[in-house]
Amino acid sequence: MKYTREQTLALSFDRNMCVTANAGSGKTAVLVEKFLKIILNENQEVDPKKVVAITFTKKAASEMLTKIVKQLEKAIYEETDLSKLKKLRQIRETLTYARISTIHSFCSSILRDFPIEANVSPYFYELSNSELLTLRQNSILSTFEIWLESNDDIKKIRAKNLFRELGRLKVQSIVETLLNKRDILDSLNNLYKLEDEIILEKSYKLICSKFNESGRLMNEIASFVYGNNIRLSSEKDSNVGFYLDNILMNLTIEELIDPDKLNSHIQDIKTNLNLLFTQKGKVDKNKKKKLGINDEEEFILNTYGQKLIEILEFLSNIKDFELDRKVLDLSRTLLEIVRDTIELIESEKQEINGLDFDDLLIKTRELLKNNYILGKVRRNIDYLLVDEFQDTNFIQYDIIRDIITELAEGRIAPNSTQLFIVGDAKQSIYGFRNSDVRVFNQALNDIKNLNQKKLEKGIITNFFLLGSDVLEAQNEEESQGDIKLTATFRLQPAIASFVDLVCGNLMKQSENLYDINYEPFICARNIESVKEQISEVNKWSGAVNLLISFKNSYPEDENSEKTISEAEQITKFILNAVYGEKPIQVMDENGNMRNVQFKDIAILSRKRLGFSSLAESFLSNNIPFVVHSGSGFYQTQEITDLISLLYFIHNPKDDLSLIALLRSPFFNVDDIALIKLSNTEGETYWQKLKNYIDNSTEVNNIFEISRAYSILEYYVKIADRIPIYNLIAKFLQDTAWFGTVSNKPGEKQIIANIEKFLNFTRDFDSRGFRNFHDFINEVKFITEFDIDESESVFITDDDVINVMTIHASKGLEFPVVILSGTNSDTKKNENFVISSDLGLWFPLQKLNENNFLEQRDPPSYLISKEERKKIELAEQKRVLYVALTRAKDYLVISAELKFNNDGKVSQPAGFFKMILKSLNLDVNNLIETDKIGLNSKLKILVNNEPVEIDHRFDLNIISDFKEIKSFGLKAERQETERILNIKEISSSIEYLNYSPTKIQNYQDDEIYYRKKYLLGFPVDIESNRMFFEDYELDEESGIIYGTLMHKILEKISKWLNYDLTLDRNELLNIIHSVIPLNLINFTDLSENLFQESEKVSKTALIRDNYLNILDGKVEYLLTMPINNDFLNAKIDLLLKNNEGQYEIWDWKTNIIQDNAHKEKLISHYKFQMKVYAGMISKIYNQDEYISRLLFTKLADENVSEDDWTYKYIWKKVDLEGFEDDIAEQIKLIPR
Repeated sequence: MKYTREQTLALSFDRNMCVTANAGSGKTAVLVEKFLKIILNENQEVDPKKVVAITFTKKAASEMLTKIVKQLEKAIYEETDLSKLKKLRQIRETLTYARISTIHSFCSSILRDFPIEANVSPYFYELSNSELLTLRQNSILSTFEIWLESNDDIKKIRAKNLFRELGRLKVQSIVETLLNKRDILDSLNNLYKLEDEIILEKSYKLICSKFNESGRLMNEIASFVYGNNIRLSSEKDSNVGFYLDNILMNLTIEELIDPDKLNSHIQDIKTNLNLLFTQKGKVDKNKKKKLGINDEEEFILNTYGQKLIEILEFLSNIKDFELDRKVLDLSRTLLEIVRDTIELIESEKQEINGLDFDDLLIKTRELLKNNYILGKVRRNIDYLLVDEFQDTNFIQYDIIRDIITELAEGRIAPNSTQLFIVGDAKQSIYGFRNSDVRVFNQALNDIKNLNQKKLEKGIITNFFLLGSDVLEAQNEEESQGDIKLTATFRLQPAIASFVDLVCGNLMKQSENLYDINYEPFICARNIESVKEQISEVNKWSGAVNLLISFKNSYPEDENSEKTISEAEQITKFILNAVYGEKPIQVMDENGNMRNVQFKDIAILSRKRLGFSSLAESFLSNNIPFVVHSGSGFYQTQEITDLISLLYFIHNPKDDLSLIALLRSPFFNVDDIALIKLSNTEGETYWQKLKNYIDNSTEVNNIFEISRAYSILEYYVKIADRIPIYNLIAKFLQDTAWFGTVSNKPGEKQIIANIEKFLNFTRDFDSRGFRNFHDFINEVKFITEFDIDESESVFITDDDVINVMTIHASKGLEFPVVILSGTNSDTKKNENFVISSDLGLWFPLQKLNENNFLEQRDPPSYLISKEERKKIELAEQKRVLYVALTRAKDYLVISAELKFNNDGKVSQPAGFFKMILKSLNLDVNNLIETDKIGLNSKLKILVNNEPVEIDHRFDLNIISDFKEIKSFGLKAERQETERILNIKEISSSIEYLNYSPTKIQNYQDDEIYYRKKYLLGFPVDIESNRMFFEDYELDEESGIIYGTLMHKILEKISKWLNYDLTLDRNELLNIIHSVIPLNLINFTDLSENLFQESEKVSKTALIRDNYLNILDGKVEYLLTMPINNDFLNAKIDLLLKNNEGQYEIWDWKTNIIQDNAHKEKLISHYKFQMKVYAGMISKIYNQDEYISRLLFTKLADENVSEDDWTYKYIWKKVDLEGFEDDIAEQIKLIPR
């Protein structure tokens, strides 16, 4: 391999070095070559066992060792000198003990070498996620009990105050989060030893800086106005931006906490804004016309105005300074509880000899404070190489720095371990795993400072030693060991230019230590296409496309020709790319063009939310695909099937697990056979299965069922006698499972997941003293609490599309990348903020002027949130960079746009907003053109030297396709790509259950009905968006929100007192009890549920019918036969009204956009409500029947009944024979 100048510098080992590697720059190849050059160094013999390489994952460590071995074996094969051959073979043998591992494995080995000094058992084992979570939860609850039952009255009062202010669930959530952030606990404990004034000073200075920023913006607006000769209309106007200067640029903390002065300053900002801008921070249209402001000037002024509005919105919420001190007291209590919890956890871990991942790091760092141990560790490491350094944290860097004598002691020392770190700060995207991008910059500065001392002492020079050769540094940074691999061998020129434009603009402004400097690419791929600039068009140099889909905001527009979901648009793009008249072509490794295949395409997304819609669309169009979720290991189908097996073996009365097991690939029993089994005598399905085999005279299915019974009967008997690993391995063999997944899309991925689960069982077995029952409990705990466990991501050679999260794609590359879901916001809902600099902050409840409790945000909480947003925004920029740089030849950015009522496109969000902002593009202009010309200064690699060129390329905008029919696919593909296995059957289903919703779904959309009820595909939320109750958490959470609201209203009698006052504590308890654990941290969710419930309770309708509600039937189930089928209904509330008539109430939590939307919903729900009324008419004889819709989001104390509810009234004659109409409609529905 021929190395670039930058790569060659990185291969030198005459100094400590930090290598920043752009995407596709060949850093892995450099790292492997560096390791080889060290151990093969002819000038200085190095023991391979003293060369340590640390990688981010076990998979990366394994791959690195494999590459090193292959390179070494190639050298052995080619070597002819016998003495050199002997040395090579000796080195090859020592690689068996090569120290290439993750940081946790490295620390584990140190602790095992010195267990007594580290105060750990020599036989310690690493706790699984489930064991750690169980231990933590038990310890947290025990600590709570200790505090609440303490003999120390002050301690007990502090605990009660904490729980009264925050509630148990929130306290528990904060404690759990702090236990996961052990790296900053020390900083927090030290911070809270300080006086309140010192802690608050940090927050208040940051708030003052917001005022200062507004003053600076005002002055910049004034300068722009005068500089462009924009004459404002009055003398007062002419002072815009200036008379605030002295106030805002020198605001003191004393002025900040004075309410009168604070409000005065805020009013000054508003006054200045009103001179030129609207309340949204945009130039007033009338003033624009009057003052002669052109479009370009308007764009610049709008940028200023919107920044000011953001600041103003923040500053307007700054109040309640007294709450800051209250939060400080509560935070100190929380930290003491955390310390006590850690003591309990440590005590338990000592008893079971268990360590978690954090322990491995923390205990190693503590151990290395022992100079004797540190000296022994240092002497056993000559070279320390660390890959993916941007994903480390401060604890990990402390360990690495301690090993490097010169870095630890800040002096030049002989025989110091040499450090080589490689990574890319732009790809630091694991903040949620506590990695910290600041570590990379700190390590870089430490290395540069150390090398600078050596340069001054003449120990190293500006010339890098490369064996017998030397290479001169081109600048001071290179001499100091700051090496940058900027040349990309992955990206086509167009993609490199696009990423430079987007990320270069996004990352050019450094607002805090989490922002990083962008290093432009030097493009080294297909440079012939851009070497010679042609006057109009360049040769093909890759492509960047915007794939636009349209989704209208209002239901009446849903049938517009422009409306198409993002999943459907992506599907059309892929079909055209592969089967269109002009298929997409990609470049192979030799520079030749070929038609794209499915396996060349990857779909990446920030969240897994849209994967179900994509999967459904792909299935409908025979597009083969594999979803690599990047997490959710225990939710993959193959693991779910194994868990069903274990649950059933443990408890043969578990009918659900048995049915899932029979339907799984282990036995492939079809639904018709299962229905017949259900009609067989027997208390459990297991008994029914035996009776069916004993008594059945049928030939069909008897073999599959008999086989299933005999195999399962055997495993029920032996489950407690053999290790779990052996049991599962034998079951997979007995059921020929590996044969069932052979040639299936994603086969290697599925097998990798099974192997990972087998390793989990092997680890469990190895711990001893535990049985099958214990294993079942552990699995149940893992699945119940949705413990995060990443799926093993395997990219195979199968011709399938790879769908995954951006985080799962890190380190991968694909010829075609489609970045989906870019126009969705990435905001997080947080009800507390933890900062090592500012502390622990959260909102509190406070009585308002009406003597009602409401949430109030302390100033320090607000500014901490603002600082957290900056950190998250910086990481979002890096996530976008990672996503864009996975593409080799084609980059497709998919965005679903929404139209406002005025016909304009809604403001973009998320990644799409970032991209448009960086390119200065208006979203409304995108729908009026098919391409936008872009220009960039691109560096290309010519004769191993960078050359800058003017690169022109098009950003293609795609919104429409020629239709490609899915049945036109090639026959040979169809056989190998089939995913569903629907058997042909001759028997018929004797009866089915129907509900009004099910019938109406068929009437609305037959295709949707077939997918959901016949094929069992996931619900297509997008195609039925207007009828799902909505909420802001994510695309699917409308269903979650509606369900939670129903559960709360079911229990209205518990939280609404007889005197019609609200029992707030009881309502909050009910809300917390119904919210799933994985949504507990979404503060807005519980607050919205509370406020909506409170508003419903204050309406006149509820108050007038309170006693009727108490006597009513909640979640009233009805079933009636319709010929050979059954009609089922569940009524939210059936009550007898004040006139003595039975009335049906149905809660609806839809967001009502306007009256037209409400009328459409009323029309839609009419069928459902009439069915309910018809069924009630069969039970209660009345002259008329009332079905009432209650739109909870429209409810409020002063709202009339008609404004938030709607009554359908049917006479008895209207409902006669309704069951005959239902029967006729059921006949039309496919069975």
